[in-house]
Amino acid sequence: MHYKIKHIALLMITTLVFSACGTSQNKKDKSTQATTLPSWINNYKDTYPDMLYLSNMGVSEYKSMAEKQAYQGIASAFEVHVNAVDESTEVTTESADKFNQTYSEVFNITTTTDQDLINIKTSESYFDEKSGKHYVLATLNKSNTSAMYQKERKKLLSDAESIYSKSKTEDDNLLKVAYISNSIANLEKVKVIESKLRILDNATMEVNKFNSVHELVIEREKLLENSKVFITNSDDKIYNMIKKDFTDLGFKLTDDKTRSVILVDFEVKMEDSGVVNQDAKFVMWNLDVNLNHNVKEQTFGVYSAKGRSSQLSASAARERAYFDIDKKLSKEFTPLLIEKILRIKE
Repeated sequence: MHYKIKHIALLMITTLVFSACGTSQNKKDKSTQATTLPSWINNYKDTYPDMLYLSNMGVSEYKSMAEKQAYQGIASAFEVHVNAVDESTEVTTESADKFNQTYSEVFNITTTTDQDLINIKTSESYFDEKSGKHYVLATLNKSNTSAMYQKERKKLLSDAESIYSKSKTEDDNLLKVAYISNSIANLEKVKVIESKLRILDNATMEVNKFNSVHELVIEREKLLENSKVFITNSDDKIYNMIKKDFTDLGFKLTDDKTRSVILVDFEVKMEDSGVVNQDAKFVMWNLDVNLNHNVKEQTFGVYSAKGRSSQLSASAARERAYFDIDKKLSKEFTPLLIEKILRIKE
């Protein structure tokens, strides 16, 4: 009996020892698992402090998506700030290494830039096999990036002043308008860069001694008063569409052809397409718009567009054709006016 008691006691002690070892091993395994991820994942601000860097981490099952998240996080810092301080409307789309900005300026010329996110890079990357997650850290050095933007800002200001000075020696009012419009476009880009510099905590920007956008817009408006547009009217609806494209750019219209600088003549044709379809009627349409310098008797060029529109009835199809023409003009005609009339031909 005494032997049995000793034997049972020994078994209990052995069990307790193994249990203790197992518990200790489990704690060790959990501890090892908890420290699997690199320290920078939870503490990357220690290595890349906000004072010196913009940083953002992306996490995804796919490395490319994690990279995109990381880069977009930095891009969004600029986007939010630009939207907050600029009077212009901005839409930003990002990819892993660049973002596109499209903004409608106060002087009504639409400018698009496709600008790299300069100086941004992937600083850390890790794949965790246990969770199947990719961790990517993107960073942007504020000081270096600020220096790059400062250089770009200085060049834009210099170019704006140089372009504006050419308007002072030009006799053609339209060319004066073109020079000033391009100078304004440069100054608007300067505004965007300055908003980025503020994000980068840069408080040492040189004062811009050149004219402000507001001053140039006023000067441009005065020149446009003497650069009136005459549009021949063979169709009220098309006339109003073309009129809007010009007035949106700041041009003034005149009913006196002899006083115009820009002469616009258009022709629109609509006819049944001949397509046999019981469920719809089709209209073929064609539009030609001639742009001419009425003073110099020179052409700026011709805008042409054509298409086919359909609706349940012939009259509805014609109305649809006008809708389609308006949509096409709004997309293509204004850029053409800018290119042919307001862009500087160096």
